[in-house]
Parts: sequence; C-alpha cells; structure tokens
Amino acid sequence: MAPQRDLKPAGPTVDARIDQTADGGRLAVTEIVIPPGVGMREHDHGGSEALLVPLDGVLAVTSGTQRRDLPSRRGVLLKTGERVQLSNLTTKPCTMIVVAPSGTETPPAALATHHNGDTSPGGVSPQPPPHPRAATKAV
Repeated sequence: MAPQRDLKPAGPTVDARIDQTADGGRLAVTEIVIPPGVGMREHDHGGSEALLVPLDGVLAVTSGTQRRDLPSRRGVLLKTGERVQLSNLTTKPCTMIVVAPSGTETPPAALATHHNGDTSPGGVSPQPPPHPRAATKAV
C-alpha cells in the first residue's frame, strides 16, 4: 500500500488502501481526508463510474449547479464522465473512500483547493452552489 501523503499544507490526505500496483486487482479503493474548509476542484473519473462514501463527517458533492450534502455512510454513485467538485464546508474533517477501476484515479495533488480565500498555487475554488437536489444518484 502507498504511504499516506499530504497534498498541500492543510490540504486533503490520500491513502491508497487497495490499488492495482500493490494488489493486482481491477478496483482501487482510496481513503481521502478533507480538512474543514478544503475541497477538491471539479474533476471526473474518466471512462468509469466511481463510488464515493463519506465515512466520517459531511461531504458536499457538486455536479453542475446541483449540490448534495452527504452524511456519513451515505454514498453516491458518479456516472461515467460526470464532473464533480468535492468540499468539506463543516468545522470537522471529512473522511471518505472512493472505489473506482484501477488506473482511473485523478491525481489528487492537482485537485486540492481551499474555500477560505487561499491564493496558493492550488488556486481558490468557488464556493459550491446552495443545496438543491443533486444530479448524482445516492446509494
């Protein structure tokens, strides 16, 4: 398993729990911890679906103009090519797992953003829209 690494100061941490290199399987399971006020820029998982499940905390998942706040243990299935922005708008860390086919993981270092006016090289992510119904499918 890959060692845990910090993406940027006070940014998300990523820990590959299962990956093709270490385990030889077709699925990758990644644990991501997003600190309060931090998010991940809009991205997709290529030509595959991905399952996101917050284990602890609340994860704001924005797809287009729709936002859904997912509580712990309430997952969402992202459609093939669906672009999402992930945010932790709470005051506590959010731990989530992502299950997707091996090799489709977006490099997380390029996705880390802060929602507090940070102007570091990671850039500032716009605040997600208000909480209307999401286009994503809850599981």
